[in-house]
Amino acid sequence: MDQILIADDDNLDRKLLETYLQNLNYEVISTENGTEAWEVISNQERPPQIIIIDWLMPGIDGIELCKKIRSMESPYYIYIILVTAKSMSADMVKGLEAGADDYLIKPYEKAVLLARIDVGKRILTLEREKNDQLIEIQESNRILRKDMEAAMKIQLSLLPRNDFRADSFDFSWFFKPSDNLGGDMLHVYKLSETKIACYVLDVSGHGTQAALLSVTIRNQLTANLIDGSPSDGQGSLISLVPKHATAGDVISELAEHYGNMLESTGYYFTIVYGILDTETGMFNYISAGHYNPILVSNGEVVTDNETSGIPIGMFNNKVYDEREINLSKGDRLYLFTDGIVEETNESEEQFGLERFSEELVSKKTGSKGFESVVKGLKAWADKETFNDDIAIVEISAN
Repeated sequence: MDQILIADDDNLDRKLLETYLQNLNYEVISTENGTEAWEVISNQERPPQIIIIDWLMPGIDGIELCKKIRSMESPYYIYIILVTAKSMSADMVKGLEAGADDYLIKPYEKAVLLARIDVGKRILTLEREKNDQLIEIQESNRILRKDMEAAMKIQLSLLPRNDFRADSFDFSWFFKPSDNLGGDMLHVYKLSETKIACYVLDVSGHGTQAALLSVTIRNQLTANLIDGSPSDGQGSLISLVPKHATAGDVISELAEHYGNMLESTGYYFTIVYGILDTETGMFNYISAGHYNPILVSNGEVVTDNETSGIPIGMFNNKVYDEREINLSKGDRLYLFTDGIVEETNESEEQFGLERFSEELVSKKTGSKGFESVVKGLKAWADKETFNDDIAIVEISAN
């Protein structure tokens, strides 16, 4: 049974309305003035959702009662019908501005009142449906956030051990997704006692699909590594035994495997993949649609500005040029994704390679040194979160 509250200081009008509504199977709460009505509304956990109130009452009048109801916190909407003998348009506007949903002028026909109540019930039904949908959405979002947080933990667990060392070379990295999940990925791992593979990749787009693809590629590249060491067992994307594979082998097979991925899925990815020979200090790498590495040597920045190859997944390209960088003692080499150099400030100006290079020159070696780089980016962009994922790997020769 629907519940309706009446507030009217006229005993006869109140009794007639009460009887009429009860005959229509409504449960009626009858009050003699606005003060009594407010006590009922403010003290009940679930007050009536339809209220019929008179304008002129002692104590709290109808206008003030409307305002108090609209200012209260309520888990659902209360529909207010204001009844009065005032028939001027200005009075009607005043009543509606105070929070009334409808306005009836005395004397009124019972059929008109019933029609107004039915309108209120339809609105309240829509309100309940909207609230139910909102609750469902909030619960779905809660579950989604929980799943995203779990997925992010899994993604972070796949990153390499920080401050990894091999012979006279130290490897450090920084990874920060723009959202819970990122399409960037990085890895550093042994191919043999003297060969260390290192890469950063960037899948187009953001969110779950981009993250899944980046993790898939990561797993395919390292499927036949056991505890970070090479195994001769098959199962990797790379058909060659890892310790014998070159950067060219890896990129060629990635390009073969993913072919025209852009056409079939709408995704592609860029990658710079290199192999460091710790005996010679030679770093052989291939860049597929990616920024080339930055070398910091003797306090100077050295970059290869030649155009890199086509991103993997575009145009079924399989031809890539392998390049090399010779690392000497004190040199630092950086592989990175575009998130940091293409970050923008409020003027839509990009951070750029020059500013990034300046940060790298003054950076301390090791993972803690990335704090100054990120701090510099935040200060320049004047923001705490970034537009894109950021992944950086540092190789330092000691």
